[in-house]
Amino acid sequence: MGKPLPPIMGDSKKSTPPTSPPSSPAPAANGSSGMKIPSVSPGLLLSLSGGWLLARMFLFGGALWPIEAISILVADGFAYNQGNKGQKKLALLIMAIAGINLFFPGFNQGVKNVRETQLNPPGEMAPIEIISDGEYDLPDRPLKVCITMTGDPATNTYLKQEIIIKGIWKHIQVGTDCIPLPKSVEGKRVNISLGTHGKEWSPQLKEKVKREKGYAGIRDNFQYYFKTGLGVGAYPTIQTR
Repeated sequence: MGKPLPPIMGDSKKSTPPTSPPSSPAPAANGSSGMKIPSVSPGLLLSLSGGWLLARMFLFGGALWPIEAISILVADGFAYNQGNKGQKKLALLIMAIAGINLFFPGFNQGVKNVRETQLNPPGEMAPIEIISDGEYDLPDRPLKVCITMTGDPATNTYLKQEIIIKGIWKHIQVGTDCIPLPKSVEGKRVNISLGTHGKEWSPQLKEKVKREKGYAGIRDNFQYYFKTGLGVGAYPTIQTR
């Protein structure tokens, strides 16, 4: 018997298809190793940063802290890169305002003062009642303090009222009058005292009046007269000139 013939080259039944090397994934379009940076909606970034900026300017009324301004700038930078034409314009506007607040911290306070004047124009400010010693925020406008004669007309007994803005100004008088306050207190937080007659009574005196007169809750000489019906008067008030 003869030897079997070798297979004919090109015979599809006998040939083995060539193996190709495994394909590797295509490189990421941004040239990175394939990690995707999560995208954030430009509209969401603009809403959050713009809303916070407006709230700080018109409601909370303080200068932005540097970290707040920087956070707004970063967020709106992303929004500018990913947003459409309208969103890019809004992002630029918000970034401009945040940048002004970052480099000129007093800008926000100026906006607050303008807004306060719009809400409470001169002559329409609600009076600030000075009911006890403490700190009071005064609006940035010409002011006066008004005193009402307080005491007992039946006995011709009236309080010598004191208005003391500690370290700045002091006024003492009996009677009804309005006295201009110095310009230096406008737009400031000041410590105001009502002097001796505005001091809170001791627990012993409160108990004595409660027991002898039947008046509970009276805490100082002002209240003794105008809340018990024994006299007339009211606490001093700060008003616009």
